[in-house]
Amino acid sequence: MAFQVVPRRQTGAALRPGSLADLGRGVLYTMPALTFATALTALHLRLAWWVSPLALVFGWAVSQAVSVLCYSAIGRGDKPGCVMVWGMVFAGVAAFGLGTGVHLMLGGGRWTATVVGATAMYLSAFAALLALQRVVVITATLLPSVVVSLLYLAHRVAAADTFSVDGRVVLGVALASLALTACGVVYCASGRWWRPVRLAPHDRRAAAHHALNGMCSGVAVAAVFVLSSDGAGSSYRSLAAFPVMITLGALDWHVRSYQARAARGLNTATSTTQFRRTVMRAFARSFLSYVGILLAAAAVLAVVASARGSRLPLVLVGADVLLGATLFVGLIVSACTRIDQVLRCWALGLVAFGGSLITFRTVFGAVSPATAQVLICGAIGATLVALLAGTGRTLTVPSRYA
Repeated sequence: MAFQVVPRRQTGAALRPGSLADLGRGVLYTMPALTFATALTALHLRLAWWVSPLALVFGWAVSQAVSVLCYSAIGRGDKPGCVMVWGMVFAGVAAFGLGTGVHLMLGGGRWTATVVGATAMYLSAFAALLALQRVVVITATLLPSVVVSLLYLAHRVAAADTFSVDGRVVLGVALASLALTACGVVYCASGRWWRPVRLAPHDRRAAAHHALNGMCSGVAVAAVFVLSSDGAGSSYRSLAAFPVMITLGALDWHVRSYQARAARGLNTATSTTQFRRTVMRAFARSFLSYVGILLAAAAVLAVVASARGSRLPLVLVGADVLLGATLFVGLIVSACTRIDQVLRCWALGLVAFGGSLITFRTVFGAVSPATAQVLICGAIGATLVALLAGTGRTLTVPSRYA
């Protein structure tokens, strides 16, 4: 082919650093949990200990798979409508069936399977809309339930007689938000979404890998929540599981900032050695900044719990901070096309937890809640150390940013 001079492509031009928009998205991440908890409180409904963890784990896994399939279709120039709609339907139906099966084995009330199915369905729809960057649609569908939830909570805190919000109203508005979100997915779905498409083998592998990653992340969060609240979820001790949840916007901010700095270094570096130094400095800056935000959030929650007469278990607070750091590093490594490395590190943490648990049961005959907290903290810490140990070999390869 004939030689042709073309302008150099600026790979970093399309990458923006973190901004207030990421913090706003982080607020959106926490709003469904607010409406969910408010609806349960308003109805005086106590679910079995396994309902929330199962809904979180399965919903997180399916939403990760739906999200990566949507991004893959958008990257190829295809229409992601089929993945959006049928992924949402699959999440709701499969989660309802799974919840029904667990209910038959463990019990827990007649609404358990419905709660699991609705949660997984919403998380899948949320991920699909977020992949299309339809933040306005997500905000519009969430706004009614958030407003009603805040009014209900304000009435409970102020104990005022001037206004009151009935529990059935809170539930009805929450269900309306769920229905509106599902309608928003169908409305935003482009192409012939009603015609299922066959996924290529590499798409199926990517979806399976990201589903496993979401499942591992959900299991870690659920373990911290269950151990901190003893399965009840009503004590302020359960705030030990919230530092990660309330700093998701900051996580997005620092991940984007790192990616922007890495892309800028890719354009300006004149050697692989210079690029390596630039990338590792950018990673250390973003990582330490986010860990600092996690620690500050944990301190604030500890003060809030103390003011309400509860002491947060420090081991679980540390485990949640380690989990946030693990999610941060995992996002960066998986963005460098090394999701397999992230899964191996999760497997290492699982092996460390299982081996320690078996050892304690063999030697001492039983595992106390305090010991379980230490084991969870150690397993998450082992996962983080394994991830950090491999970042130098992953992040310093320029071709992974192309």
